[in-house]
Amino acid sequence: MKKLKVNKKVIITISTIFIIIILLLGGGVIYVVSIIHSPLPQIDGSLRATGLKDSVEVIRDSYGILHIYTKNMHDLFFAQGYV
Repeated sequence: MKKLKVNKKVIITISTIFIIIILLLGGGVIYVVSIIHSPLPQIDGSLRATGLKDSVEVIRDSYGILHIYTKNMHDLFFAQGYV
């Protein structure tokens, strides 16, 4: 039987490629987990926003559709941009 000679450069190259693949996979997993667990927007309660001229009411119906009630157009567009 013949002994297989392995060159050090080949071992180093294969090891480097393997480490790069492991790091890329690990980074991808961390990225996906951070996207999944990112904070969701607040849909309940009340907020104070500077820039409003009067009170604004934002309601989500059972289908998740927003209904914005204001007394002026400025606050309507402000609330629409905020949500």
